[in-house]
Amino acid sequence: MEKLKLFNWYGEEFDTILPEEQDTLKAYKHHVRNVVNRRIDKINSQKKINKNLFLRARTKLQDNLKRELSSLYASYSNKIKAIKDAIKKISFANSTISLIKYEIKALIKEKKALKKYVLEFQKSLRLTADTDEKKTELLEELKQKTIKEENEILSKYALFNITLKYLKHNPDLDFDIDKIKNHLHEQELKVLNTLEDPKSYFQNFYQKLENRRLKLIEKRNSLNHKYQNNKSIELKIYKANKYNIKLETNQKILALEYKYNHKAELQKQEVKAYKKEAYAKIEEHKNKIKRVEKDNIEKIKKIKQNGNSKIKIINQNFRQQLKKIDDLVATRNYQQYLEFLAKNNFINSNIEESKKITKKSVLQSFKKSGQLVYNDKKTSALAKIFKKLFFGFFNTKSLKKEFEWLLKSELYFKESSIYEKYSYEGNYKKELALALKERAINAEQVRLKFLYEKALAIYETKLNSLNLSSDENPNILKEQVRNKKQYQSEKELVSNKKKELYNQYLETVKQTALRYKNKEISRQAFKHSKMEAKIDYNEKRYELKLQTNSLKNKEILSSWFFRRQAEMRVVSKIYESKVNEAVKTVPIECTRNIKWLAAIISFIFPGLSELIFFKQKAKGIFLLIVTTLLYAIFIPFSFGAYTTGTDGMEGILSFIDLGARHFNSSMGIFRDARRYLFGGVISVIILTIVLIYFIVCSIIAFRTAKLMEEGSRPSKWSYTKRWLNTSGFPWMISITGWILMLFIVLAPIITSVLISFTDYGYMHQAPTQPVHWVVWNNEDFDEFIVIMEF
Repeated sequence: MEKLKLFNWYGEEFDTILPEEQDTLKAYKHHVRNVVNRRIDKINSQKKINKNLFLRARTKLQDNLKRELSSLYASYSNKIKAIKDAIKKISFANSTISLIKYEIKALIKEKKALKKYVLEFQKSLRLTADTDEKKTELLEELKQKTIKEENEILSKYALFNITLKYLKHNPDLDFDIDKIKNHLHEQELKVLNTLEDPKSYFQNFYQKLENRRLKLIEKRNSLNHKYQNNKSIELKIYKANKYNIKLETNQKILALEYKYNHKAELQKQEVKAYKKEAYAKIEEHKNKIKRVEKDNIEKIKKIKQNGNSKIKIINQNFRQQLKKIDDLVATRNYQQYLEFLAKNNFINSNIEESKKITKKSVLQSFKKSGQLVYNDKKTSALAKIFKKLFFGFFNTKSLKKEFEWLLKSELYFKESSIYEKYSYEGNYKKELALALKERAINAEQVRLKFLYEKALAIYETKLNSLNLSSDENPNILKEQVRNKKQYQSEKELVSNKKKELYNQYLETVKQTALRYKNKEISRQAFKHSKMEAKIDYNEKRYELKLQTNSLKNKEILSSWFFRRQAEMRVVSKIYESKVNEAVKTVPIECTRNIKWLAAIISFIFPGLSELIFFKQKAKGIFLLIVTTLLYAIFIPFSFGAYTTGTDGMEGILSFIDLGARHFNSSMGIFRDARRYLFGGVISVIILTIVLIYFIVCSIIAFRTAKLMEEGSRPSKWSYTKRWLNTSGFPWMISITGWILMLFIVLAPIITSVLISFTDYGYMHQAPTQPVHWVVWNNEDFDEFIVIMEF
């Protein structure tokens, strides 16, 4: 039998601190339940991953199928098309005249191609590095060659054209050319003059054309025969291949789907078998477990009671320390104040015991005095400046918070030393103590850094205006004299430097404008140049501020609060990240089966489960406030509360008779049915939103309790806050938009649709007449369908 294991957020296994906690019947069953739930969850999550992979694979296979079918159809249609095109191309062989026209068109294309070749040759010749003599020689060769080829084309063209004209004008085939001499061009007559016996030449020429035409017709007939035979065969082959490709793809898809479903099913069966076997083993050893269970429970109970009593004492001491925190804060505050004064040479570093403060009341009276140091006879003009900063509300509050963190971290350390003997709560408290202590130290460092910075900046700023007495520290008096001289020189220097920078900026803009006027740069470049010049001018002014003490101090004071807050946020985030890591790494012992109870409680009153079971205070309080508002305002409103009277609504009850039962014209009671109808729609929407809210809270509580049973700690509010600021932010924005859409868009549309199911009309106009629901007959419904189709 496997003993109880705990699992953190990362899935790491842990044994219980007390071995006796594992040797109880409840623990054994709880472990089996945890293992089964984890395995089922793992199987389901893996099944989702496999399903996504399957869907991607199926999409790819379907895409490949489309491509293969497309290629197959293209191959089939190309084969048929090739034969069709071959037959179509021989269509000019139907008659001798069409054949001659085809040949004439071919000669025209040949002549155009020759012309194009000559032009391209000339163009390429211009780009070569040959000498002019070589280029002339090549052009002469081209000329002779082109003239020769052109004469051949013209001669062929003339012969075909003469034959065509004779056949068009004479029905016989004697080819007596004298009959058509009036229709011939000069070039054609020249070609005739070159022939010895034109009649016999054209008869032979015609016979050759006719023989060629007959051969083409014979070829066409054979192609037609081939087309008729091949068409049916190719179609059968195409259909068979198409079926085979589809079948193969579908088989692959079914095999992949079966693989991931079957794998998940087998794994679930294995889990069921494990569950059955584990419970059988527990049942087999039940008596043996029960014999030692009672002693184990008693032992665990005693250890926990002893630990809880010690923790109560520690908590009482902690509360006593919290009562003295004001005096501790006063002592530490005054100590840091003295350290600052000594560090900056305002006082001597050695302070007598009589000048130390250990009570809050003493610090308050010292704060009102004009002394720089407690129990000092001298007064100082600097006291007011430094006391306001160090003993003011803002610094005191921050210091008090740091002390609370330190005391709480000490409490957690003490609790962890007790808890770690029997629970992982000790490890968790230890991590919390370390994180809280580091937070307090880091916060103090940031606070002091910015406090000292502000104090010195105010001191340097106000030093010139202070009325220092002769009893003041000689170093301060000398520094005041030096500071006044430096201030005057810096003032003049800054004034001159600002003028110089401004003049440079104006000169740059002027030069840029001149370049734009001379069209050296575009309008867009001119705008960008002006912008760059302005940015450069502002940066130089800022640099001047930082280089000058008086201006630098003003800049420090103006940005002090925001810089301090930014660093404090970093400290806070470091603490939150360490706490969240502790939550994820350290398990929690929870052997109670609370998931269904938590789900039911969260469905009835969301927020209670978070406070009772999960110790999520911030989240629980927020949900309780929302739930209280729902139960106090929205749910009663949906059932007619808060809307009584003549202008009221009855919520979802408005759907009963649309307010007709309250209608009484003799008593002057007129109820508007439209208001009742709209109120009913609004109530339904509100109840739907409330129900969704309850269901979501119940599901979240169920999942959190389930993880808690396995050993995972519930997350902190900081984790939820981070989720809301990152991946949850779009959801929050979208939910607001959806809710607004429901009330602004959907509610009026639903109300308008529902009005069509009433007798609202000429004789039933609200609010002067009551309006009733009307059941449609078949004729009305048919008419409505016709209107909608139209």
